[in-house]
Amino acid sequence: MSNLKKIFFVLLLLRAYTGFSQPVKVGPGEYQCFLIDSTRHLYAIVTNYATIGTGGKGTIGKIAAVAVTPEDLKFKSVAGSLHGGLAVDTAGYVWCWGDADEGKMGDGNNYKKPLQTPVKILTDSSGKPFKGISKVFSYFTALKYAGNYAIKGTDSTLWIWGPTFGGMRGDGSYGNINTRPIQIHIPGKRKVVQAVAGYQLIVLCSDGTVWTCGGSGGAYANLGYAGKGDQYLTLHRLDSLSNIVEIAGGQLWNYALKANGTLYGWGQAGLFMGIFGKDSIGAGREVPVPTELTEITSRLPHRIKKIVVNSSCTHVILTDSTLWGWGDNAQGNIGNGEELDYSNTPAPYAWNYGFGKLLQKYPVQVSHKHDFIAVFGSAVLTFYTYAEDVHGQLYSWGRNKGSVLGNGVVGGSPDIQSIYANSWDVPMITAIHPFSMPANIIWSTSPYCKLHPDTKPCNQYRITDTIKPIAKVCCDQTITLPDNRIVLDGTASSDNQNIVYYKWRQVSGPSATRINIPSDISPKASGLVAGEYVFKLTVIDNSWNSDSSSVHIKVNPRKSKN
Repeated sequence: MSNLKKIFFVLLLLRAYTGFSQPVKVGPGEYQCFLIDSTRHLYAIVTNYATIGTGGKGTIGKIAAVAVTPEDLKFKSVAGSLHGGLAVDTAGYVWCWGDADEGKMGDGNNYKKPLQTPVKILTDSSGKPFKGISKVFSYFTALKYAGNYAIKGTDSTLWIWGPTFGGMRGDGSYGNINTRPIQIHIPGKRKVVQAVAGYQLIVLCSDGTVWTCGGSGGAYANLGYAGKGDQYLTLHRLDSLSNIVEIAGGQLWNYALKANGTLYGWGQAGLFMGIFGKDSIGAGREVPVPTELTEITSRLPHRIKKIVVNSSCTHVILTDSTLWGWGDNAQGNIGNGEELDYSNTPAPYAWNYGFGKLLQKYPVQVSHKHDFIAVFGSAVLTFYTYAEDVHGQLYSWGRNKGSVLGNGVVGGSPDIQSIYANSWDVPMITAIHPFSMPANIIWSTSPYCKLHPDTKPCNQYRITDTIKPIAKVCCDQTITLPDNRIVLDGTASSDNQNIVYYKWRQVSGPSATRINIPSDISPKASGLVAGEYVFKLTVIDNSWNSDSSSVHIKVNPRKSKN
């Protein structure tokens, strides 16, 4: 390795491991997704104009600037909520938009309609300036109350506003509609370093202790202790946990990561944590208190560095910067290329909200890349995930109802999207370029509608394009060991409209190789040994027409030194 390459490699490692901030940040919500770009400006992927904060502007499927004033305002944190979003500008003020009833905007008002333009929270419930905020996130408790939290970086305090019912305030009351932020007081005046929420609230303090509350008392197993009655209304310490450095969850499965790499889990859904009943089906065994998850960590090659959940699965980045996932893979949620065959489901191309329909029991590596620095998920009915590598490249996968994956694909009509919602799932981790999308919209419809074009609502958008794309790979190659890597090249493939999906797979060969991102147009394959290989590329356009082509690779044995 040359000195220049060594320096570059060291810089990459430093960026990955020494706290460099990631170039892009993502705030996933149910049917809306928000991004902060490398210049710290705030954008929404355009879906429902009422909930994305762009002032009603933008082209569906593409990104548009969130309509803050001044327009060049910069941001440091963003979160998607159930039907809206919120973000923190670099001065530490919170902005909110979308569903605005029940005090969700935090500005002291209840609005009858969603706000298409963000409002800035100026004061808290006591009339003091509400600033110095570092982090925001949302919750969705009792399946009907959606509100927001914020962590104030200046004094490490936690705040809440909106419908705080279900014990989400942790102060002993069931909650109220709080139209302005109100502080959640942590016992012992502890400082908050992280908090997550969904059905309940989980708080990590600077002394390594973990506290929980909320959930409307539905199940104390989700709170992690043997409680009873109305104890869920008050923040309770999980006494068995100490030296915790990260938490994740807020749902029926929750995590706490210890400084030494030990992972703990608790909740009703043991199957999402590698803990199963006798027949390994159903919800698995209930885990009522934090329990060491050796069935998970023993299958990982390195320690966990970062852990997040969405509403169906878990993802982790390890200390070697690889990405792994486990949980329900029904909608391609893991990102390893698998999902249910929705063409054969009773309601075609529509998931029925069933629990654990396609279970990935234990961790599986999502990609063979070793340079991930961030992964983004949330627990507000979010069934997709984003990840980011050290170069700032974004990847997404999972359910794409509402075009939330940032790949520019748009369902033919709202009715088609609603009835055949899983038509546009992306089960394989896929590179996206939301800030440089092509000008044209990638209109698409359900594969079901392709076969039944005259039925309702399929007749709302008719496929007229019957021309197949052309899959073209370049070129047959011969390499000699110790060179055991190649670049698969599909850039010559074409279509009269848009190629939406690229899928590479190994057809034959003397060994199983590693394709780093099989959904890339030109991925890298490694781990080749002496012999002959065949790799196949399949391309699919926005009208579900497809074509395939193969490439042959010959690997010669290492040359003799004699």
